[in-house]
Amino acid sequence: MEKTDVKKDHAQQIFRAAVDAVHPAQIIPAAIQMHEERLLVGEDLYPFTHFENIYVAGAGKASAAMAYEVEKILTHHIKDGVVAARDWFGQTLKQVRPIYGGHPLPDSNSVIAAEEITKLLHRLNKKDLLIFLLSGGASSLMMDVPYGSTLNDVNIVFEELLKSGATIHELNTVRKHLSELKGGQLVKKCSGATVVSLIISDVPGNDLQVIGSGPTVGDESTFEDAMKVLEKYELEKKVPHSIISHLQKGMEKNIDENPRPGDPVFNNTGNKIIADNNKALNAAKSKAEELGYEAEIVTDTLEGLAEEAAAEWVNEIMSTHKKKSCMLAGGETTVQVKGDGKGGRNQQFALSAAIALKNSSEITLLAAGTDGSDGPTDAAGAVVDSNSYHDDAEKYLINNDAYRYFERYGGLVKTGPTHTNVMDLVITLT
Repeated sequence: MEKTDVKKDHAQQIFRAAVDAVHPAQIIPAAIQMHEERLLVGEDLYPFTHFENIYVAGAGKASAAMAYEVEKILTHHIKDGVVAARDWFGQTLKQVRPIYGGHPLPDSNSVIAAEEITKLLHRLNKKDLLIFLLSGGASSLMMDVPYGSTLNDVNIVFEELLKSGATIHELNTVRKHLSELKGGQLVKKCSGATVVSLIISDVPGNDLQVIGSGPTVGDESTFEDAMKVLEKYELEKKVPHSIISHLQKGMEKNIDENPRPGDPVFNNTGNKIIADNNKALNAAKSKAEELGYEAEIVTDTLEGLAEEAAAEWVNEIMSTHKKKSCMLAGGETTVQVKGDGKGGRNQQFALSAAIALKNSSEITLLAAGTDGSDGPTDAAGAVVDSNSYHDDAEKYLINNDAYRYFERYGGLVKTGPTHTNVMDLVITLT
């Protein structure tokens, strides 16, 4: 195996180790344990005798795998459950029903999942315990539609925001004000039940109000904030009138704003982040060191436009790198879609890096999403080095067609669904 191929193999080994570290099979047993008739979540103890029933609900790309692990721990104690998931999990759930919906745009199953979760919430009373399993993708997979609007209406909004390069914070600010479950409103439907939310974070800084659009936490954003996001990207005339009307009514009447942080509705609610990008980065660092590299986590807040962030990252590596080193970054970049190609932010990042690396024979770079899916493609991302550059690279980049570029020349990283999601990783080996 040539030296460059060894590095590519090592990069993929490091990525796999990072993803494995944040898989529900690892993090759920570490987060909750059952001691006799008591449930231990972190340092919080929940005696089963305090509750009439225990329910499980959830939403996100990891929710089915999380539910599977919770079932193994709680066994017969679960009364009922439903989760809004993304990909077929491959294991049989016994007490919890998985409903597989659409992402990054919701589909009819996403709406059904929201309806079924709402039905379950209406069964709760203050003597019950709800374990809510939240991970990235929840905003799309659990989708209710504002009165007077259709699923197609909200999808037009989300698609325009995704193409515009809006941040996840901006996107979820809008989502929270087109929903009766997001922005803490899910807890309002629990009739005083105790809610324990176990969360896999997919946002920079682990902002609870942003992860999955914050269904179990207070929300500081407003209808006006949501409207400002649409105005920032000049979308007021591109999105359906029903959406604008809904937001304007909320602004004018100042009613039905989401519950704020500190609202008494959250008195019996606990939120615990059980995995995040930093946990994956540390696992990547350990694996790199095991493979003989001097490893460093440079940042867990990588952001900005993918092509600009990639060029800046590569320039930094080229000016500072040592022999046999592994430089790690985590975060989430964005893409402004101007072409009609096929790809995702990690493939765009990798292609930009390939262009910057065309004259450097010592550096190998992998950029991939920990959920195994980059944009509307079956690839998690791509791995590149100086041999990845070809004369038409810039043409593919401008057309947002990185997937077809790597499909033609090689470099796509395909893992299949990982059933977790802690943003993206960039692994750079020298």
